[in-house]
Amino acid sequence: MPKLNRFTKKAEIDAIYKVKDEKVNERIISTLNAVEMHVMCSCIAIGFLQIIALNFSSTQLNNKIFRYLRTSSTTIISEATIACYLLKNIIHIMAKNAGLNITKIIKNKQVDP
Repeated sequence: MPKLNRFTKKAEIDAIYKVKDEKVNERIISTLNAVEMHVMCSCIAIGFLQIIALNFSSTQLNNKIFRYLRTSSTTIISEATIACYLLKNIIHIMAKNAGLNITKIIKNKQVDP
């Protein structure tokens, strides 16, 4: 696979169109699909964090316990604070809510030693 030149002229054919091998074309397409799926999942995760952050208020969650904040928000907690909270407490949250479908799926996928 030749390297792509960012400074090609308009009249020149891109190097991607010069690739004739089917396996290489399939690998390029699968790589592009993987990158697109990663970006999509990242956007969905950030959206979930923003929704959760809007639903929490500072009275429900003391954000000074989880991480250092240079300036603290009085009403709305940031996505980073929610991510830190979930990172540290996801095991306890899932143990409390054993009836959730996602908890059941994760438990079924775990292998007993």
